Amino acid sequence: DQRRCENALRELRGTQAVQSARSGIAEYPGATIARTCLVWALRLTWAPATDVLSSARELLELDEGNAHGLEAAAVALDSLRRPNEAAEMWLRLAETDTADKALTERVLIALFDGGNARRAEPLALRAWAAHPEHLPFVRQVWRITVRNRSWPHAIRAGETLLANDSVARADPTFFLRLATAYKSNGQPFKAIELAARAVTAFPGEGRLYALYTQFVKAEADTAIGRGLTLFPQNAELLALNAKELRARGKLAESL
Repeated sequence: DQRRCENALRELRGTQAVQSARSGIAEYPGATIARTCLVWALRLTWAPATDVLSSARELLELDEGNAHGLEAAAVALDSLRRPNEAAEMWLRLAETDTADKALTERVLIALFDGGNARRAEPLALRAWAAHPEHLPFVRQVWRITVRNRSWPHAIRAGETLLANDSVARADPTFFLRLATAYKSNGQPFKAIELAARAVTAFPGEGRLYALYTQFVKAEADTAIGRGLTLFPQNAELLALNAKELRARGKLAESL
């Protein structure tokens, strides 16, 4: 029955595959291979997510580490808008083969797309630490940590991509997000530097110029005060502050 199910799947006869799998399960209620084929067949025939989830859970009750059952359950739970339960299944799936980089990346993408960026972040960071030269993991860390506003991790990933990824360097949105990460992490000078570099690299991008202008204006409003905190007796800064106060009509303070 299980072989008939697989043959029917190869021939894209989903209904026949479902029937053969159910026949195998009826003959042997403890069947895991037939149940695996049933899960495949249900997904092939676009069965309701509730049916796929039910069959996947029956399979997992007999074989809790079955990768096919875990993935089917995770996809079904995502379809049913149950992100917390889906995240549990995706993370269990990742643990079935931690050396499989493609599997880990697939899980990270699914977690991110399913609204589980917070749950994805520890896995993404572990994967990157284990494979520091693997750019797909850096890309996943980048987009996950930006979504989570985990700015130190986002900056580290962004700088790695800036140095090693030609695709990122050709994307104006990447520069916009990295500059924003610098600003949000209290690194205004790096934010302005990167924004200026991006404006030069992408002269037609109005969003980048607007961001650059915003950063420069914000820095202009705070730079003198911060400078005087660091260098209270600096003559040039005192003169600049006096000029700024005079322009605002604060003559006594300016004097």
